[in-house]
Amino acid sequence: MARAVTCNMDNLFKAGSSFGLKAVVALEAGENVTRVSCMAVLPKPQARVGKLLQNLATRNFIAISSVMNADDLDTIDWKILKELQRDGRITNVALAGRVGLSPPPTLRRVQALEESQLITGYRAKLAGDKLGYGAQMIAHVGLKSQAEHEMREFERRVAGWPIVRECYAVSGIADFVLKLVGRDVQSIQSFIMGALAKTPNVESVKTSLILHVAKDEPEVPLP
Repeated sequence: MARAVTCNMDNLFKAGSSFGLKAVVALEAGENVTRVSCMAVLPKPQARVGKLLQNLATRNFIAISSVMNADDLDTIDWKILKELQRDGRITNVALAGRVGLSPPPTLRRVQALEESQLITGYRAKLAGDKLGYGAQMIAHVGLKSQAEHEMREFERRVAGWPIVRECYAVSGIADFVLKLVGRDVQSIQSFIMGALAKTPNVESVKTSLILHVAKDEPEVPLP
């Protein structure tokens, strides 16, 4: 069984007495912080740790496998996530300046966050109303059966409907909440009365028209 640990260069030698290391290793030479994020797998020969340390002396970055999770992040990692969530198009040089690092270690940290799937992607935020998609609705969908295969089948159908931009499986008065975006209210209503309401196992659909967006913040409320 594996467990994640974070260690600096000093206690990495101590870890070597009992741990073999399989890790994303970033040596930030010349910075105030020397940081090594690693996965320890018990038991492994100490010789492998020695070889890893030898490699660290000649390379600034060794990517063996990505194992970072929220517990591995330090203050700078959280700053990077906050800045990228605010502006995904920020340059690496500008990002480095905001988080207080030089560009090379900043880029390595971003790459490690991406490889660990802590950053899952980047996208442009479009002005739907200016592009001719000015109508939005929320639909609460109730199913006749909540059997797992029935839920999965509904999710499969939703994946094929471009008009549905977001879909959440929820508890309470509905089984799913959908966000629908169309060129006008009539086009959304046509979809609801047609494809959605006639889908097998759909028992009820209740809708609310979105009048305006009062708040639209990124997904994670980072401090």
